[in-house]
Amino acid sequence: MIRFAAILCVLGAAWAGGAGAQSVKLDADEIRDLLSGNTAIGRWDGAKYRQFFQADGVTIYAQEGARSARGQWRVDDAAREYQSLWPGDAAWEGWFVMEYGGAYYWVSKKTPPTPFRVVLGDALVALDCDVLQRFATDNELFPLNGKLPQCTRSRTLGGGTSDDCHWSFPYRSEAAYSSFARVSKQLQSCSGDVQFEQEPRVNHPDSYDQITATIGDTDLSLSLKDKAALSETLIFLRRSKATD
Repeated sequence: MIRFAAILCVLGAAWAGGAGAQSVKLDADEIRDLLSGNTAIGRWDGAKYRQFFQADGVTIYAQEGARSARGQWRVDDAAREYQSLWPGDAAWEGWFVMEYGGAYYWVSKKTPPTPFRVVLGDALVALDCDVLQRFATDNELFPLNGKLPQCTRSRTLGGGTSDDCHWSFPYRSEAAYSSFARVSKQLQSCSGDVQFEQEPRVNHPDSYDQITATIGDTDLSLSLKDKAALSETLIFLRRSKATD
């Protein structure tokens, strides 16, 4: 079992000078609550990275200038540490998670205090107007919750096309709602023409939220649908153009 007593003493001495500020080592449940279903963002060896921690123990690491890596993660309750295992690793490797001054830090014998921040939900892709523009104009796909959508193309009246893409989530999961809110918020900031439609979901097994927007000459329709019979919540994003 890995111990970090020496590093913790150094951290305590280095951070003790802050007025009222105190470094705190997160316990196992706090680490689990912080990371599960969320994304850590920071710099590792000078390169920007994003790491998404799926609730099922899968983790995806994306770093600038490199291919994304898929591994496993867990929390060791006895050691009170985050652990990961990547393809080619012989054993799990662990880090403490420290909090100081509102920021989080990875810490181990081999890792000096390395800051990171946490974004709720899947923020593996830095979703911005460029990403939505490329989806609207080139149908370039982007992942949610670590997965690319499934898409079908169809013809519309007038000779145009419609690309219907969807992501599947566990029924009424927080990951589904946070992902929908993230895309919805970005659509609102990237389009000046936005409309909303909502059906109450109280005591209703099937319900939906929908937002429509226009980017350039492309209409985008985003919807979230709870499907009790399928035990799934689906996020749909439709791309429609009058001509193709």
